[in-house]
Amino acid sequence: MRAMITGKNFLIFLLAAFAQTRVEAQLWVPTFVSDNMVLQQNDTFHLEGKAVPGGKVTASADWGGTKITTTANNNGNWKLNLPTSKAGGPYTLTISSGSETLVRTNILLGEVWICSGQSNMQWSVENGINNGKAEAAEANWPAIRMLYIPQTESDTLRTDADAQWQVCTPAVMRKFSAAGYFFGRKLHKELNVPIGLINCNWGGTNIEAWMSPKPKNLPTDSVAWNAFKSEKIKLAKPSSTLYNAMLYPLHIFSVAGSLWYQGESNVLNSRFYKTYLKWMVQDWRKLFGNNMSFYYAQIAPFRYKKSFSGALLQEQQRLAMGELQNAGMIVTADIAGDVSDIHPKNKLDVGERMARWALNKNYKKNNLVVSGPMYSGMRPEKGQIRIKFKHAESGLLVRGDTVANLQIAGENKEFRTAYAKIDGSDLLVFNPNIKKPLAVRMAFQDWAEANLFNKEGLPASPFRTDNFPVEAEVDYAVSINGNGSKTIRMLSKDKIFYTLDGSIPNQKSSLYTSPIQLSASATLRARTLRTGMLSSEILQKRVFISNSYIFNKIELQTMPDKKYAAKGAATLNDGEAGDNIFSDGTWLGFYDADAIINIDLGAEKLLNTVTLGLLQAQTEWIFFPQQIRVLVSNDGVTYKEEKFAENAWVKSESAEFAEEKLTMPNNVKGRYLKIHLKNVTKIPDWHLSKGNPAWIFIDEISVE
Repeated sequence: MRAMITGKNFLIFLLAAFAQTRVEAQLWVPTFVSDNMVLQQNDTFHLEGKAVPGGKVTASADWGGTKITTTANNNGNWKLNLPTSKAGGPYTLTISSGSETLVRTNILLGEVWICSGQSNMQWSVENGINNGKAEAAEANWPAIRMLYIPQTESDTLRTDADAQWQVCTPAVMRKFSAAGYFFGRKLHKELNVPIGLINCNWGGTNIEAWMSPKPKNLPTDSVAWNAFKSEKIKLAKPSSTLYNAMLYPLHIFSVAGSLWYQGESNVLNSRFYKTYLKWMVQDWRKLFGNNMSFYYAQIAPFRYKKSFSGALLQEQQRLAMGELQNAGMIVTADIAGDVSDIHPKNKLDVGERMARWALNKNYKKNNLVVSGPMYSGMRPEKGQIRIKFKHAESGLLVRGDTVANLQIAGENKEFRTAYAKIDGSDLLVFNPNIKKPLAVRMAFQDWAEANLFNKEGLPASPFRTDNFPVEAEVDYAVSINGNGSKTIRMLSKDKIFYTLDGSIPNQKSSLYTSPIQLSASATLRARTLRTGMLSSEILQKRVFISNSYIFNKIELQTMPDKKYAAKGAATLNDGEAGDNIFSDGTWLGFYDADAIINIDLGAEKLLNTVTLGLLQAQTEWIFFPQQIRVLVSNDGVTYKEEKFAENAWVKSESAEFAEEKLTMPNNVKGRYLKIHLKNVTKIPDWHLSKGNPAWIFIDEISVE
C-alpha cells in the first residue's frame, strides 16, 4: 500500500528539503578553483572557501594520495594547505563537507605565472600582433592552461573572480595576453612541463591601482608619497582598486613568478615609479607568501605629448633593476616599429625575452644570456667618453652604419650628435667638435629606438650618464592675431630664458615675463631654470610669419597618408610650423605619391614669392621633392607654369628642415595656384631601404 503524505506532513517534508538545500549550498570555493587548473608543482595550494559553521572540510587529491582536513570557523570560513608533488597529471581534486562534495578534474601540476600590467600585457591576437593569424592557428597546447581574470574594480578586498581555467586552444589563445602566451609556450617547450598562465591586466591602468591599500613599510611622512599627493595627478584608476578586485583573490595559488608590462600610464609622475615598483613587488610577494620572481618589460619608444616623459619612466625602470632582488627587466627599445603607436605589434620577442630570465634564473638554464647591454659606468678619455656595460661580455654589435640616437655634451651641456667606436664590450663616444665631453645619452628620447646589441642579439637599454634637469622642459602655445602676427605663451612654472635669433639661451638671455609678440619669422629657443641649473633640453621652435595673402580655400588634389594627415589641408596655414619631428601633428605626409595642392586667393593678386615648409629625414625615408612646379590661373581651369625648381637632394645623416622660397617672375598675377611637388618615387641605391617608396612631408605654405 502506497504511503500517503498529508498536508501537515507535506509541509514538514518541504521544510526539510529546503533546509537540506540550504546546507548543501554552503560548501563553496572560488569560481576559479575549476576544472583544467594548473597548480604550482612541489609547493602548496592554499585552498579557501566556505561551509557550514563548525563543519569539517576535507580536500583530497590523487597526486600522491594527499588528504587534508580542517574545520570551518563560526563564520563558515575555512582554509587548508594542500601539498603538491612534481609536475604531471591529469589529476582530480575532491572537496567534501558533510553530504556536500565538489569535484574538479583534469588538473595538472606544473609552473604557474601571473601576467599583469596594462594594455601592452593585455594585447592579444584579436588586438593585432605580428603574424597573429598563424600563431593562433597552431596554438593547440593541452598542457598550457589559461585563466582570464575579468576586469573589475573594488574598494574592498575580494575573494573571488568570475573566471575558470581553460585549455589553450586557438580560440582561447586569441583573447589571451600575447606576451604571456609566448612566454608560456617557450617555457613549455624548454621544460616539457605543464604551464599555468593567469591573465590579470587592464589597459590604461596606473601602477597605483595594482598596489595594496597600505604598502608595507610605507612611511606616512615619505617624501615620495607626499610629493606625489601634492602633484594632484589624476589617476587612470583609483589606488588599490585592481589589487583588491583582480589580484588579491589569486593569493590561494602558489606561483613561480609574475610578468609585468606597465608604465605608459605613469609617464606624468615618472619620478616616483622606481619607488612604487619596489613597493608593489614587496606587496605581491607578501600576498603570495614567497619570494616569487618578478620579470618586467621596459616601455617601448613612443611619442608622448610631453617630451622626455617616456624616457624618464624608462630610466626609472632601469634603475629599479639595481634595487630589486630576484627580478629582471627586458628591453623593448628595438621593437616599436611605429613610434606613433603605443602598442608594438611584436609581442613574440617580449614574451621570449621574459622567458630567458625565467629559464636562466628559475630553471637553471645557465647558458642563456638574460639581458642586452645595460649601462654601468663612464670614464672620460682623451676627448671621448668610454661607456661600460653589463651583459655585454661577448661584445657589442650595431645593426646599421652607426649607433643611432647617440648624443654627447660638453661643458655647455648642449647635446649634439655623437659618434661611436666599439671596443670589445665598451663603447667609445665622441664628437670631434667637443674637446671636453661631459655626458652621453643613448636613445634618451621618448621616441628613440636602439640599434646597439650584444652578440646574443639582445638590445641595449636607453640610458644617460648625466642628471641634468629635463622635467622642467618648456611647453608653449602659439596663437595667430588678426594682423598676421603671432603671440607665443610659454607654459612653465620655472624661470624661462629665451632667444629669437637661434642662439643657445643662457642666464644672460631674455627672461620670459609676458607673452612674446612676433611680427616676423624667428627661431625661438628656450630653456628653464630649476634649482639654479638650466635644463639640458633646449626648446627650438620655428615660428613662421610672413606678409602672406589669406587663402580662401586650400584643396588637396592628392591625399596624404592617413598616418600623417595632421589637420588635413588646415595644416598648411594653421601657424603650427613643423620641425624635424615628423610625427608631431604639424606635417602632411605623402607616401609614394606627389603632393598636389590647389590654393584659391579669393581674388587676383600680384604674386611675388611662394614659400613651402619641407622636411628631409632620410634615415626615415623622407626626402625633399625632386621637383616643384607652381602653376597659376585666373579662372581655375587653365593653368600656366610660372615657376619650376629642381632640388639636387643629397645624402644626409640627419633630419633637415628647409623653407623653400620660390621667387616668381615679375608682374605675375593670378587667383588660383597649383603647387606640384614631385616625389623622388624610389629610395636611392645608397639607402638601406633602396628601391622602396619614399615620402614627401610638407607643412606651412605662404604666398606673398
